[in-house]
Amino acid sequence: MPNLSAYASGWGSVLLNVLLSGQSNALGLREGGPRFADCDDRVQVWNNFNPYGSYGYDWVYPQEARPPFHLTGPSNNLGVWFAHCAAQRLRQDVRLTVVANPDASMVEWLPEVGTMSRTIDAVFEAQGSAPYDVMLWHQGEADRGCDTGWYREALDWLVASLREKRILKRNGPVLLGGLASPLDACVNCALVEAAQDHMLMRFVDVGGIPAEGGLEHFSGAGLAELGQRYFEAYHPRGAKTRGFRSTQNAADRI
Repeated sequence: MPNLSAYASGWGSVLLNVLLSGQSNALGLREGGPRFADCDDRVQVWNNFNPYGSYGYDWVYPQEARPPFHLTGPSNNLGVWFAHCAAQRLRQDVRLTVVANPDASMVEWLPEVGTMSRTIDAVFEAQGSAPYDVMLWHQGEADRGCDTGWYREALDWLVASLREKRILKRNGPVLLGGLASPLDACVNCALVEAAQDHMLMRFVDVGGIPAEGGLEHFSGAGLAELGQRYFEAYHPRGAKTRGFRSTQNAADRI
């Protein structure tokens, strides 16, 4: 593996910066599936604590992560395997930041509350990073039965806010992971509509991925498969450009 100290003071060699946010399936609370030790060594993760606490101070390899980075022990994480796919398929260094809370309703991202949004801001400031190239979103289990229009409006506000603050690039894709339970149809409808209405959003279908606990949580192996599906939404097989940002003018790129 390369020496982490080579990356300690700059972002020049990093080609893909990824933000993963949401609740339990974004955090990853299930065991099983591939081990972090098998992750491509071009992947690094920011060692902030999830859901709240330390905002982090260093980049570490997933397999070497220790507290305050929360993705330790036997649990798995979709973002790690998205990053693994990106590193292998695109042959790039990838840095992953996870800001997630298993109990956080979309209300936590709204302007009048903004707890999770402020956490994203704080972690981003601690990194001193360039804007994220892509955002992975997996949230909604806590909003079961909500109004579809309300959820859409809140999601649009969150993404617009991250772009305005230059945390997410103006042309950075937002990948929206679906929920497995039929009881979450209202959230899935909002996610599908958002992907249909916004060129830079795509819906990630979760059909057939193993889920547990009343279909609320994906298994460890399922989280790894979900990470692969996120990557396929970002960079379909056969695509010659990185992600699906080629539809944007060069002047829009940060």
